[in-house]
Amino acid sequence: MIDVVLLSLDLTAAPSGNVHRLTSNSFDIEYNGHNYSAVGDLIGMESIENMAELTSIGMSISLSGIDPAYRQEIDNGGFLRAPIDISIAQLPDNTNVVPDNTAAFFHRGTCDTPNTEIDYDAGTMSINIGTQSVFGNLDKIPDLCRTSQSSHKARHAGDDFFKYVASIAQEEIWKS
Repeated sequence: MIDVVLLSLDLTAAPSGNVHRLTSNSFDIEYNGHNYSAVGDLIGMESIENMAELTSIGMSISLSGIDPAYRQEIDNGGFLRAPIDISIAQLPDNTNVVPDNTAAFFHRGTCDTPNTEIDYDAGTMSINIGTQSVFGNLDKIPDLCRTSQSSHKARHAGDDFFKYVASIAQEEIWKS
């Protein structure tokens, strides 16, 4: 068995309307009914720090050897906030099929607009995509929701949560 990286970039909201699936392997791979195109060493990723706390750490991905025709999709904002999933899977020997639902998520997030570098002599383009973790939007501005014992009981019959609230007004403001 060999370890392979599976990258899924969802650009369905972009003008192309495609989900691009790539693998770090030297040949195409099938996983969960989808084909992942081989890019081998053309894909590079920075390492991710493991921490015991939820933080909004993203990562940086680079992909080289791309046809400059894709530049139009980048310029049209196709990558901005596009969902990206990176998984690690084990590919059994002598096959190109990863068993369904066996890959483990390595990183899930959304993309920023990529930086591009075009090599006009070679006719290729490289893109560097910064991502934000799915935990990156934990810092949203909260909405206020007012509730009291009566409104709480209407939703959760028999729950006496507000019976123990120290407030005299028996009304609390919750941030969600």
